[in-house]
Formats: sequence, structure tokens, C-alpha cells
Amino acid sequence: GYKFAEQNGYEFLIQLDADGEHDPAFLPHVLSTLQESGVDMVIGSRFLSGNKYSGTFPRKVGIILFAKLLTLLVREELTDPTSGYRAMRRRVLQFCIQDTYGFDYPDADFLLTLHRSGFRLVEIPISGRTRSGGRSQHRGLKPLFYTLKMFLSIFIILLRKKSVYRS
Repeated sequence: GYKFAEQNGYEFLIQLDADGEHDPAFLPHVLSTLQESGVDMVIGSRFLSGNKYSGTFPRKVGIILFAKLLTLLVREELTDPTSGYRAMRRRVLQFCIQDTYGFDYPDADFLLTLHRSGFRLVEIPISGRTRSGGRSQHRGLKPLFYTLKMFLSIFIILLRKKSVYRS
């Protein structure tokens, strides 16, 4: 989908997870924020408007842990690094379709990479809904694997030299 959007000259791309948790009613607000704010990516946060997130306890702990770490590293508050509700400008889209893009989970490590590449990110409040389809990828031992892989990925990103992406 990303490559299709880039090949067809789309200026903006909005991504929503397909599990029914994200309400499409927020699309106009997400898009207008992207168009009017001058940022490169808008992230819909389930934690900014006092909403109750209904995820499992380990998942909530993981989100909070990576949100705090990411906030520390980018020096601005990010509350929902695992949100699947994101909108991006064409230059972020072009960055994502490079052969060097290899994020299994485009979460905290991906946002850190974008920040270190000169992209500007902002979160806006959205409300989440209970999952209406599919199963979480984070069950069994997968959360442990995810956590270790995310910490390793963040460590490797921090070892790399900062650079500004130019499309």
C-alpha cells in the first residue's frame, strides 16, 4: 500500500490497524492536523484525552515503558508509540519504502528513527474501541520476544549517526 501511494503521487497516507480498534471518525481531524501543522507525521494517541485503554496489563506496561523511553530519547512527550493510527506526508512515505526500511513492528524504534532522521512528529487524542476482529500478535512468549527485540533495535538506532533525510 505504501509503494502504491508513492507511485501514484499521494501527498498523504493514513494508516489504521485493521482490528477495529481505531475509529475512522477521527480521519478528518488527523488529516487536517497533518495538513495545517506542518509536521511530518500525526499519531493518534489513545492516552491523551483521558480515555481508558482496554489492553491487557502486560501490554499497558509495555506501552508505558516504551513511551517513557521514547519521550526521554526524543525530548518531547510521546504517549502511544504502538498506535496503529498514523498519518504521514509524502516524504515520510518515501523514507518508509526504501530498501533499508526493515521494521517488523513500526513502534518506538520506528518513531525514534524518524525523529533522528529529522522528521517532526505530533500526537493528537483519539479514542480507542475494543478489538472487533483478529487476534493480537502479542500473546504467549511473543511479548517477551517483542520487548527484547525493541530494546535491541533502539540500542542499534542510538549507535547510528543522526542524519537528516532528504527526499
